[in-house]
Amino acid sequence: MKRAILFFTSLLLIISVCGCGLIRNEKAEQYSEICRRLKVKLPHCVVIEEYEDTHGGFLGDGTLTATVRFGDDEECEAFKENIKETWAMPPFANTMLSNALKYYFEPLEMKFPQENYYYYYLNRYTNNPESMGAYTQNFSLATYIEDKNELYIYVSDM
Repeated sequence: MKRAILFFTSLLLIISVCGCGLIRNEKAEQYSEICRRLKVKLPHCVVIEEYEDTHGGFLGDGTLTATVRFGDDEECEAFKENIKETWAMPPFANTMLSNALKYYFEPLEMKFPQENYYYYYLNRYTNNPESMGAYTQNFSLATYIEDKNELYIYVSDM
């Protein structure tokens, strides 16, 4: 009888330990997906405030939109300085890119910023900024608004 109790207790302990590893950490998955789509390693001090991903189906078409707020620690400050040094400032490379960013801001009922922002554009179809007229729209667009200390992300896979 003692062996049976010991066996079931051990089995219950093993199942509970294994089950804890299977619990999904949604914020960690969102963080990883944003980093993967942007091909940029975000600092761990960021807070994901809004996140919506409509990718799915056989081909995985959809969009990802996210709003990320930066913390006040050294890692975030260093990342923001890197943005200022390496990301582009307006005007945009072409009209289609500008329209894509405005399309993202409209549903948020936000006024499109006119100054104090930087943007990062990655076309995953081809790395040519003039290729926005291609048949597929596989691009990532991130905009850092300095006044709000926020990063807005728009990823399109169509």
